[in-house]
Amino acid sequence: MVQARPDILNHNLETIDRLYRIARPGGRYARALELLRRAKELDATLLTKSGLMVGLGEEWDELLVAMRDLRTQGVDILTVGQ
Repeated sequence: MVQARPDILNHNLETIDRLYRIARPGGRYARALELLRRAKELDATLLTKSGLMVGLGEEWDELLVAMRDLRTQGVDILTVGQ
């Protein structure tokens, strides 16, 4: 259970795996996905959200992989920005 009970738990993935270290120095793509997955494991009713930035040099197929990765973790809402 998530005791804080936010309306929506947000953690932005930001970008694709290949560009992750550039966009989020010190961050790890897999760790960001794990955080979102664990939130759902703690409370399946909790709404989760993540965001992706586009325009950093990613390819369409790489974006689709990132979107599928987020969906696999149970993310409910995705925002895409530039």
